[in-house]
Amino acid sequence: MSFNNIKIILEKNNYKFSHLKKTESTMLEAQRYLKKNLQNFAIISDIQTNGKGRRGNIWHSPKGNIYCSMSFKNFLEKDKFSLFNILIAISIKMAFLKYDNKEIKFKWPNDIFFENKKFGGIIAENYELSNQNFIIVGFGINILTYPKLEKYETTCANEFSKVKNIPDFMKIFFQILFKNLKLLQKGELAKLINIYKKSLMFIGDIIEIQTINKSIIKGKFIDINHDGSLKLKYNKNFLNIYNGTIKI
Repeated sequence: MSFNNIKIILEKNNYKFSHLKKTESTMLEAQRYLKKNLQNFAIISDIQTNGKGRRGNIWHSPKGNIYCSMSFKNFLEKDKFSLFNILIAISIKMAFLKYDNKEIKFKWPNDIFFENKKFGGIIAENYELSNQNFIIVGFGINILTYPKLEKYETTCANEFSKVKNIPDFMKIFFQILFKNLKLLQKGELAKLINIYKKSLMFIGDIIEIQTINKSIIKGKFIDINHDGSLKLKYNKNFLNIYNGTIKI
């Protein structure tokens, strides 16, 4: 598989690119590159030996799936960096639309589903270096295989999509991503948030959210705010949730 077209797209947008056969974690590779070069970077690896999910979870990473991390020199207020999650999510969905896959949904804040089965996830981390702030976003997409999990059903693109060639899909993804990034840079948040909300699971429903300190909050999922936080009607009040997991 050739990633030359991806390299060209990234270099046109002032990114360095690396494709590896195997790495411990694409997130760690992105951190190491930034530490040496202070320049935006994207990496795709065929295999991860210790892939990272949210909250310390392991992301199972056999060959045949997509494992990618990329950095963004942060131009947003630090409490809005979850908008990069949304940027990646909608760009992934729009890439799948090119293959006529329309039923892709998002589970706030970082999971990607098809027909109530998870096949992708996103992780975003703040990275401070030499008085500069970068956001490193990693994502995994199950293309050929998927793990069996107890919490919810899983699937892979091979079961619902014509996506077979990872470089071809990622070329489409990066072309869409940089167009959406320009909207974010221009401050056109409403357009991006509206795209995201149209595919959100559970909006308008009564949900339970497990917070970062393991407590459970139950309320009505009202909206997504323009900083990426979840607006929850809790008793007679409204809460803005910045970090948590919607329980299924």
